[in-house]
Amino acid sequence: MPRASTATRSAARRATSHKASGLRWLSLMLLVPISWAGRVWALPFLTALAPSERYCREHGRRHKKLTDWARRLVLQAHRWMLGRPLVLVAGSSFAALEFLASHVAAGVKLTRSPVEI
Repeated sequence: MPRASTATRSAARRATSHKASGLRWLSLMLLVPISWAGRVWALPFLTALAPSERYCREHGRRHKKLTDWARRLVLQAHRWMLGRPLVLVAGSSFAALEFLASHVAAGVKLTRSPVEI
C-alpha cells in the first residue's frame, strides 16, 4: 500500500510554490448509458497508482512505464470478462507498439480517443 498521497495543483498558486508528487492514477472505466441522465457515464472499475520515474528514483523503486501499468490493467480486465468483447479507448500516450501488440494478441479491440483529455 503506497504511503504517499497524490497532490493537486491549484490554478491560484504559482508553479514554483508547489511541487507535484509524481503519482498519477490510471483507471479503467466502464461506459454505461444512464437513461435518466440522457448520456453515457464512465464508471471506474479498476484503478492503479502509477508513480512517475522521478518518484521511483527518489524512493529507490524500479520504474514501470505508464503503458506497462495500462497493459497489466487491461489484461486483468480481459481475464475477468473472458468471452466478452473488450474495447479499449485510449489517448495518444498509449500508442506504443508493444502495448498495442499485447492487446491485439489477447483479442482486445483498440481505438483512439476522439477527444484528448
